[in-house]
Amino acid sequence: MNSEATRLETFNNWPSAAAVSPGKIARAGFFYTKHNLTVECFSCHVQITDWNYGDQVMAKHRLLSPQCLFVENPLASGNIPKLAETAATPIQPANPQEDYKDEIMRLSTYASWPKTHIVTPEALARSGFYSLKYKDFTKCAFCDVVLVSWEAGDDPDNEHQRCSADCSFVQTVINQRAGGENKLTQLSNLQVVNGENFQELGVQEHKAPKNPKYVTYESRLETFLSWSVLYFKNLKIWLARVFITKELGIVLDVSIAMVV
Repeated sequence: MNSEATRLETFNNWPSAAAVSPGKIARAGFFYTKHNLTVECFSCHVQITDWNYGDQVMAKHRLLSPQCLFVENPLASGNIPKLAETAATPIQPANPQEDYKDEIMRLSTYASWPKTHIVTPEALARSGFYSLKYKDFTKCAFCDVVLVSWEAGDDPDNEHQRCSADCSFVQTVINQRAGGENKLTQLSNLQVVNGENFQELGVQEHKAPKNPKYVTYESRLETFLSWSVLYFKNLKIWLARVFITKELGIVLDVSIAMVV
């Protein structure tokens, strides 16, 4: 299973509606176990089962098994890339900019990428960049912007948006991928309301109760279980009974407590 082509063949019955394509999974060192969506690395044998749209397979591999030999150095792990089996020399497209508009072609340029631990080739290729094969120089296949000096925490999509907002790939793909996040910045009629303005808006200030456990009627009622109407500390209680005669048709027995 150290051959990417062999690993790819194991995906012959991989669900077509799965969130991640077999090509990306096999390229990241995994073969299909034929059980649900579980795949296994040929080198470290770590398994991944859960997949979501937008997953970067190599990034998940690195997160789950950072000591994997394939993750640390694919060449030293004995991995045989699929491109190496089909071409003796690196691919040199007749029109690089046009051909590199294909994500697979862009990804193929990162065989010797020096900063895999900082930003993955999958993430860069997905954001429209291909490697110039010199240090960490990358170039967009759509707008020609060149980005270098990648650092930990850099997000290729965000950097592409920041450095080349007019790029057709940014506008048609990356912005769509970001969803509604960019739309929020276009709303100019929103204002932050400070606490000082709440009363002007008719919002009453609310203070939390000092004894939260007694906020309900039932909890307060329970505190009177030992309550006595006959004696309460130093207060004298006078009890009077009022009787209403039977002639009125009503008989009441009322206890009236008066403090004297």
